[in-house]
Amino acid sequence: MNIRLHTRKLIDVSQFLWQGLYGLLIIWCLPLLSQNPAVSELSQHRQLVLALSLAEDDSQRVNLYNEMAQLFLYDSVMLARNYAKKALDLSKQIPHVLGTAEALNNLATSHEIAGSFDQALTLYEAAFDHAQGEQAYRMASDVIVNMAVACYYQNDNAQAIAQYKKALEHAEEFDIVQDVSYIYADLAAIYQELGEFKKATSIYKLALVSAQQSQDDLGTAQLMENLGFLYSLGPEKDTACAYLQEAMQNYGRLGMEAEVIQVELSICQVYLEMGWYDQADQLASKLVNGEMSSLPAVHQSRARLILATIRNNQERYDEAIALLNEGFDLVRNMDEEGIIADYMQQFAQVYERRHQYERAFEYMNRRLSLMDTLNRMERLDLEREIRAQFTLREQESAMKMEMAREQQELREKQWLLALLIISFILVGVLSVFAISKMRSNRTLKEKNQIIDQSLKDKELLIREIQHRVKNNLQIISSLLKLQVRSTNDDEAKSALRKGQERIDSIALIYKNLYQSDKITGVQTKQYIEQLSRSLLRSLPLISLTTDVEDLILDVDVLVPIGLIVNELISNAIQYGFADDEMGHIMISLKRDGNDIALIVEDDGIGLSQMEMEHRNKSGFKLIRAYLQKLNGTIHIRSSQGTIVHCQFKAVADLAA
Repeated sequence: MNIRLHTRKLIDVSQFLWQGLYGLLIIWCLPLLSQNPAVSELSQHRQLVLALSLAEDDSQRVNLYNEMAQLFLYDSVMLARNYAKKALDLSKQIPHVLGTAEALNNLATSHEIAGSFDQALTLYEAAFDHAQGEQAYRMASDVIVNMAVACYYQNDNAQAIAQYKKALEHAEEFDIVQDVSYIYADLAAIYQELGEFKKATSIYKLALVSAQQSQDDLGTAQLMENLGFLYSLGPEKDTACAYLQEAMQNYGRLGMEAEVIQVELSICQVYLEMGWYDQADQLASKLVNGEMSSLPAVHQSRARLILATIRNNQERYDEAIALLNEGFDLVRNMDEEGIIADYMQQFAQVYERRHQYERAFEYMNRRLSLMDTLNRMERLDLEREIRAQFTLREQESAMKMEMAREQQELREKQWLLALLIISFILVGVLSVFAISKMRSNRTLKEKNQIIDQSLKDKELLIREIQHRVKNNLQIISSLLKLQVRSTNDDEAKSALRKGQERIDSIALIYKNLYQSDKITGVQTKQYIEQLSRSLLRSLPLISLTTDVEDLILDVDVLVPIGLIVNELISNAIQYGFADDEMGHIMISLKRDGNDIALIVEDDGIGLSQMEMEHRNKSGFKLIRAYLQKLNGTIHIRSSQGTIVHCQFKAVADLAA
């Protein structure tokens, strides 16, 4: 869906950039200069610097400084801020009030990008006052929208909503009709993110009316698509289809073929949810059999997935599998993990209905593995974002420190020269130098505090990632539990329960990690005890003894250990004890020199390694895979019960 994104507005200075006969001469000369091969290689920045050197008066210089500030806003915040400050200082001297307003807006945007939201809002308010005072109402409206966007990125949705409402009142008061639909759309998007779909729908309708009145065809199509998406989430599927049909026709009139196909796919999805399989079949078949070769592969793949879902519901399984294979080949090597996960789920459902449970279980495992990869990628993206922000702040701090150092060196040279010339002011020179040194140290201390705060923010975000991973694993466990209840086949139920237990063992690690003081390690003793007791909770006749050394291990090490323990306990429960028979299980995990030894022992009937592997093939494949990851070995002895001894290389104890 084409949900409108919140974007900052950079004020257009072209309306007052070139003024006077000399400015016209510069415009006339620039195309001639660009014909020179040497000049044509100049960057946009150098062209602006050239124009600055040819500027006739200070007003033109203010506007050029502002344009250079906008040029570097998203590449070099410090450079953009320096140009904005030059524009601000010069505009105040002239004076040039509109130039001051624009410079304040650029400064505010630079602080917002750097994360200094309070300072950004203060500067935005000053920019608004200057623009409003000069009756530049369109500029003032843009500044209010920028304040709303800053509040939104600060996660202050209440204040963002208040600012958007203020922007609406301002636009309506001064008849700025071209902004109204976009402000409504931004406001509706916030309510949609907050889950207030009813309010979001009503505001989207206001945005639609405004877009239609201003003859904004593209905005009208996007808003109709958004309304169709919102209605598709509720019971009013007919209304959703009507809006999506209108959006499709508007995109068609604009010649936007890819958007038309995307809306048609959305309509197919709504038809499926309504149970209108004939209509969905007709539209999806048209898309699949039509001329789609010029469209992105993801659209072609999505159409085949929808048609395969219909064929699955019609029990035409061979056709469904053929469509799934065709569509999956289109996105197999693409960075489209979401649709690939949908394909894995549909493959699993088709094979389950055909009673091919091993294939169904294989695709379900591939989907779970893909979902785990998506969660890990989300975590890596957040970490990269944190590192990027941290690097940006480090660079800004380094630039400021370098500027302070250069200024300090200049002052030292000046005072040294003054000392040679006028010896009787030595005391005054030393005093000024000492004060300057104190200021530099104070600045350095402030920068160090900023770095410390950045590290704290990084730790907070990592904990949030861990919390999200835990929640996602719990959701997957709940889905598997629901699937167990809805499945009648005992073999499928057993496979799903095992999958649920494995997911729960991983989720328990992230739960302990989220609740602990450390952000990278988990207490082994607490985790093993919680895991084993949770597996034996419903088996009162089987007692448990644990002898676990209190190590703190990294998640990447403890996840395989937990899954191995889960498999061995499940194996002992299933094959080691007869029904209604009392038993005992002992678990030991200790350092053994340079290795770590894991022992799971029971007093059941006693099974050899060959018997255990024969009875639980899939479980032992997983155990061997996890041990291979840990560079470990396994030995099984059977006497009065079964003893499983796993040995693997010791890793660094994070508590050390």
